[in-house]
Amino acid sequence: MEILENVFNENRVLFFRTAQSPICEKALDYISQMKMSVVDFFGNVDYPRFSFRKRYIVSYNGFLEVHKIPAATIEELRSRNYHTVVFPYTVKGWQSYRNLLKVAAAIHAEEVILINELGVILRKKVSQFLFQERLRLLVLMVTLLPMMALINFWFIRDFFRLKRNAGKLYRVTSNTHVIGGTTDIEFSKEPSLKVPSQCNRIRVGCIARLDPIKGHVYLLEALSLIVKETPDVELILIGGGPELPKLQEYAGKLEISQFVRFEGMQQDIRKYLQECDIFVLPSLNEAMPISIIEVFAARRPIVATRVGGIPNIILDEHNGLLVDSQSAEQICSAIWRLIRDPELYMKIAENGYICFKDKHSPAAMGKKYLDVYSDLKINRGSKIWLCSSFDLNWIGGLNKYVEIQSKLLSNNGFNVEIRQPANLHFNTKCDLGKYILRVLPNVLGIHKEIIDTYVRKLILGYLLLKNVFLSRPDVINVHDVVAYAAFNRICRWLKIPLVLTKHGDLAKEVRLQHQCEVNSYLYQHMAEIEKYAYSKAQCLIAVDEESMSRFQKGLIVS
Repeated sequence: MEILENVFNENRVLFFRTAQSPICEKALDYISQMKMSVVDFFGNVDYPRFSFRKRYIVSYNGFLEVHKIPAATIEELRSRNYHTVVFPYTVKGWQSYRNLLKVAAAIHAEEVILINELGVILRKKVSQFLFQERLRLLVLMVTLLPMMALINFWFIRDFFRLKRNAGKLYRVTSNTHVIGGTTDIEFSKEPSLKVPSQCNRIRVGCIARLDPIKGHVYLLEALSLIVKETPDVELILIGGGPELPKLQEYAGKLEISQFVRFEGMQQDIRKYLQECDIFVLPSLNEAMPISIIEVFAARRPIVATRVGGIPNIILDEHNGLLVDSQSAEQICSAIWRLIRDPELYMKIAENGYICFKDKHSPAAMGKKYLDVYSDLKINRGSKIWLCSSFDLNWIGGLNKYVEIQSKLLSNNGFNVEIRQPANLHFNTKCDLGKYILRVLPNVLGIHKEIIDTYVRKLILGYLLLKNVFLSRPDVINVHDVVAYAAFNRICRWLKIPLVLTKHGDLAKEVRLQHQCEVNSYLYQHMAEIEKYAYSKAQCLIAVDEESMSRFQKGLIVS
């Protein structure tokens, strides 16, 4: 009996429910693969989808911390002699996992396993984790004041530069190209058409991150109009983002919650492309939305707003239906047209599929990039960095574009590496948000959005300097203007070609998101970043025809 108990102690695992269900399932899959048979559960709500030996249900709100666990429970957990504790956690937002390590130490666990939604698994002794965290935090504290001073310097410099350049006319660099998006989604067989009038339930899909600029509120309002005529409809929202709680609340206010499925961010959207009958993209601004190409490839009709580069992809009533932005009535009307007119439905779906095959294939995109790099004397075998100041894991369209670009270049003999803020240690990124994003806006009176651009610029500059001498690239291709600002001066010093691929309109998106005027400092600051990047870029690539047309007219900022 004593030998058996020692075996249990050595393999005893305590699983904490410290993240959403999909992340918990990843962690539990890992536990199953490692054949950890003696598993107990701890959480503020039960988790019935796994056979746990013992369950601890403790009432607390927010993030798990030691002081939220009753002393008696901590003592009992200590007496169980857990060898390993497992914490699922999310890399979204600015909350570090340091609080989880403190919980592991409080119950005297030997080992910690941390698993996030990206499938990253960290497994170490608790003592090792805590030592590394203390050392990393000490280094951060030493460098924090110099970083804040640098950000303050950048702000003052940009403030006077903006004043000096007021009214200045910028000209876009002459070396410009248009390389639209594509999709590498493959189906086991050629997608088939299905007419919604033949279905028992009409499913409307939307593939877009949950962000104010994507206009989901107008799609919800359109759905509220549709359900007044029929209850046989369902809206499926594929994508994650900061607007989730507000959209869920708004759906409840419109009394349509039972008709809406929030599916979150999905790595594989093929099943949704096949499940839905109609797709809608209600954005307030877009450059080259990859989701439209994905819908084309799935042979489904789409309703989209007449904004940005969308009219250059969709010809109204040919391969899609165009509506005005911020118009729930027009979205509703367009959906009903497709439902009630099978011929129009089939024509639009078929023409979209032909458009994908003829104009937006991966091969066409790859050839254009090879031509651009060839002009820069960058040949096969060269090392290319693809960079963004945004975390590509959470920006679906940009992530897919960079992912496909990387795959196409790798298949053509290039050595490709992707650099982004996610390459920085997760807790360091969280601490930068905690100590800089929360402090400087209040101390200096600077808008948080401006400080955020400086933090992203700081992170990318650090990653470049950290890696460039060990693994010098032959060319760097950045995918936003903040990344260009981070790399431009360093690339000039090191004589590394810098290519800028333009996706969205930074100033316009900030104005729409924060409802600020064009003469506000926030808008003017973002516009100046765009003007500087597009006029100084050694090579500029636009993903949409609309931007190139605007540039040719001398209009840099939308």
